Amino acid sequence: MTDKEKIKLLVKQFGGTQEAFAERIGATRDAVRSWVQHDAIPGKGIRKILDHCPGVSAEWLMGGGRDNTGLYRSGIKTVAPLFTNISATCGESEQPQELHEQSIPFAVPGVDADAFIPVIGFSMKPTINEGDVIGIKRVNSVDDLELDQKSGYAKSSPIYLIITQDNERLVKRISSSDDATLTLSSDNPSYLPFKISKDSILSIHRVVWHGSAI
Repeated sequence: MTDKEKIKLLVKQFGGTQEAFAERIGATRDAVRSWVQHDAIPGKGIRKILDHCPGVSAEWLMGGGRDNTGLYRSGIKTVAPLFTNISATCGESEQPQELHEQSIPFAVPGVDADAFIPVIGFSMKPTINEGDVIGIKRVNSVDDLELDQKSGYAKSSPIYLIITQDNERLVKRISSSDDATLTLSSDNPSYLPFKISKDSILSIHRVVWHGSAI
C-alpha cells in the first residue's frame, strides 16, 4: 500500500475531508494535500498521525510489519459494526441504555475486531473513559482467558467485555477464576472486585482496541 493510499484511508476514517483530518492531527490542509500529491509522509507527519489517530501503528504507517495479534497489516484490516445505541458498561452512568441493536460500518487501520461498541461509566478510568469506543474480539471459551493472579487491580492484564444472560455488558479485567466463578476487577480503585457465576455468562470478548469516539 502506498503512502497516498494510506493517507486516503486515514482521511476517510479520522476526518472525512482533508481539511477535517488536518485539523484533527494539528497539520495544515496544504500539508496533507502535499502528502497525497507526492505519495510520501514526512517524519513530522508520521508523528502527528500516531499522536492523534488511535489504533494506527508505526509499523503500518511506515510500511509492512505485523500487528500485535500477528496478522499482516494491509491498511484497514476489517470493517465491523459499530453499535450506535447499545453500550458497554463501566459502572453507573446517567446515560440511558437502549436494548435494540443498530450499527454502522466502522474500521480502525490495523485493528482486527469483530465489533466496536461505545462505553459508559467510570470504573475503568483512567484507562477507558466514558464516551470511548472499544473494539472487541470474541473468546472461544473461558479456558482461553488470560488471567492476572496479582493482588489488587492489575493494569497489565487484558481487558474483557463480559456479556451476561441478563444482557449486562461489563468491561473489566479478570483477576482470578475457579470452577464456578470469575473475579472481575476495575482500574478505578473506587470500584471493588466482585465475582460472577460462569453459568451467568453469555459470551466473553477481549478488548483489542480502545480510543476516543470519532
